Amino acid sequence: MTAAERKRRSRARKAAEGSAEFMVRVQGEILAFVDRFAEVAGYTRSQMVQQFLDMAIAQIGIATAEVEQMQKNGVSEEQIAAHLRQAFKMVPQQHVIETYKEITNTK
Repeated sequence: MTAAERKRRSRARKAAEGSAEFMVRVQGEILAFVDRFAEVAGYTRSQMVQQFLDMAIAQIGIATAEVEQMQKNGVSEEQIAAHLRQAFKMVPQQHVIETYKEITNTK
């Protein structure tokens, strides 16, 4: 069995289990940041990207649920827009701030 066949089989198995693999291109300063963050956090590069992705998707999911509830309650589009602007301001958890400071050698 070739490497390509093994990979197809692996992807098919994961799809049957309800998961998917993605290929993304990260380069330059973003890649350097991912690498520094992963090193300090004790993750591989892929694990760090997964953590970032999980955090972003969770934030989007929460904001979407809040907007749906606001719409059901008759909240104006202007108020919803203001809520979304606020919801997508990143407010990192304390351990993320501490890790960032360690990576960037800041106090």
